[in-house]
Amino acid sequence: MYLSRIDSFVDLNNRLLFNVANMELFSLKEEFVNVLGKISEEKTLTEKEKEIWEKIKNTCKPNDDFYTKEPSTSTITSIKLIVSNDCNLRCSYCYASYGSYGKKRKVMKPEEAVNLSKEIANKFPNLSAILFFGGEPLLAVDAIETICMGFKDKKVNFLMETNGTIYSERIHKLIEEYNIKVTVSIDGPEFINDVHRKYPDGRGTYTTIVTNVKKLNRNKENVGFIQATYTKQAYEKLSKTEIIEHLKNEVGIQRISVFNVVTNDKNLKVPHDDENGLDRIDDEVEKFFSDIFEEKYNYNISLNTITNSILSQRRYSYFCNAGINQITIDSDGDIWPCPLYISRGNYKIGNIYDDIYAINSGFKRISEMLQSVNKETHEDCRNCVASFWCTKCPAKSLIEKGKLIIDKEDCDKNIKLTELVLTKLFQIMRNGRFEEFLNKYKEFYSREMI
Repeated sequence: MYLSRIDSFVDLNNRLLFNVANMELFSLKEEFVNVLGKISEEKTLTEKEKEIWEKIKNTCKPNDDFYTKEPSTSTITSIKLIVSNDCNLRCSYCYASYGSYGKKRKVMKPEEAVNLSKEIANKFPNLSAILFFGGEPLLAVDAIETICMGFKDKKVNFLMETNGTIYSERIHKLIEEYNIKVTVSIDGPEFINDVHRKYPDGRGTYTTIVTNVKKLNRNKENVGFIQATYTKQAYEKLSKTEIIEHLKNEVGIQRISVFNVVTNDKNLKVPHDDENGLDRIDDEVEKFFSDIFEEKYNYNISLNTITNSILSQRRYSYFCNAGINQITIDSDGDIWPCPLYISRGNYKIGNIYDDIYAINSGFKRISEMLQSVNKETHEDCRNCVASFWCTKCPAKSLIEKGKLIIDKEDCDKNIKLTELVLTKLFQIMRNGRFEEFLNKYKEFYSREMI
């Protein structure tokens, strides 16, 4: 049960308490269990029990320093870099106008990449990751190589999201030389993927993508993640679970996520997503934990986020970190919270060639515009067991509803998921298997625990 008065989830049967405010776990003595039981039932406490209750409240005192400081150039740790706002595909659900974002199509040149790299290094001192994005980033392989060379002596990790249709031995060598972690987009089996992910002449892309992924992974796992977009057409034929299982078997990659398409087009939008509704959550959680003990990889994003947050004591202040500690820089050098905001309203933070003062002024303005993504501004979130991990995409509402709002339709599901995960972890601890669980989790999920 969740006790909002102490911002804690309590399992009286297992005699454990998880305090959301400070992300700490406590084993409870019998007298503490009795007091918490009375509190939950709103029964009168004895004088001795009142003293115990005061101890509990002081221990679980809300952490006023939880919420992160105002975003600025010094808080940015991750940059999504659009090296190409052009694309070689014409996916029918593309939110970015086939990679152009409503701008003139262009591919970043090496000389532009040199200047951009210097500006990024000078203005974002705490940068730890650069993700190459598009359009299709591999149209700008020269720029990617130039940027990697510019940061090779700095502690920066490289990532890339690609449609997987472009391959060459040079690209393969570049990815391995700079240890670029690659995510490839593919929507499922050929009869699903090729409905929307097409070349300009209408040809499907499935066979090419699968072939290229296997080439890239022939020596080592360069492509570690697969991302699929779930549309109405896919929904009518296969479940998300079926798509994941197909892709695991086809390309041999375990980390696969399937996201509902971001669109306001009723012909594409998934009618409803009850595949993992409240009635199936118990089975979902049981399978997640049994898979870990059986050394099977289960890439359930929500359950991984909850578990990882608890184990690492990491708490998320915002529904989304776009514009907070991560930004997007497009091929013109314009700075945005994320690609979904590009050319939508007045969400441009500034330009990479502006001075630091101007850019930080842009961060201040944007942070005020993005107040709705801060959980501190939502009273019901401040008193919720899921607040430490719950994530949402506010920019999605810009595309689907024309305004920036936080959709809370999945709150009940997130609360139940959190309570079930905590209860399961408590049971594992009481059964003396926590060390075994932790070791197996670290082994399979080390790339998420960063």
